[in-house]
Amino acid sequence: MSRCEDHYQKGLDILARIDKDHVEAIVNSFKDSPAPDLGRLAVEFNYGQIFSRPGLDLKSRLLAAVAGLTAIGNTTQLKFYINGALNVGWTEEEIVEVIMQMIIYAGFPHALNTIFKVAAEVSHSRLCQKAVDPICILRPTILVFGIKPVVHNCAVAEEEALIDRLPPTE
Repeated sequence: MSRCEDHYQKGLDILARIDKDHVEAIVNSFKDSPAPDLGRLAVEFNYGQIFSRPGLDLKSRLLAAVAGLTAIGNTTQLKFYINGALNVGWTEEEIVEVIMQMIIYAGFPHALNTIFKVAAEVSHSRLCQKAVDPICILRPTILVFGIKPVVHNCAVAEEEALIDRLPPTE
């Protein structure tokens, strides 16, 4: 196996640990773009060379990515990394604390946009995938993020009515 192939395979392995359900879609998303080989380069370099380095575990690297992307205001990439951080064991509370820490370095606008838009969207998307008992699932999200989740098409029926029936938070 060539060195590039080795980095690419390492990158795919790392991506699978971050979000096993979407690896193929992530890689294929570049195929019809103006730079179709960019996806392969991103997998080889970002994940096969940087994320696979010794010194930090994947969990720590994902939290660092959330912090860095919050600081520069990159809300598009943040969705993937917040979801990945949750997948590898960080809690919503810990992610919110890291985002709040970025207020010191990046200011309120970036942190607020991240919490109210991106973190809420990721949390809501994860709730829709579970869609078991909406009351039990929605309560922690509302307490952590302090807002109503963004409404998307999902299996949670009458979502607004469920949220309105929750007892007030302190």
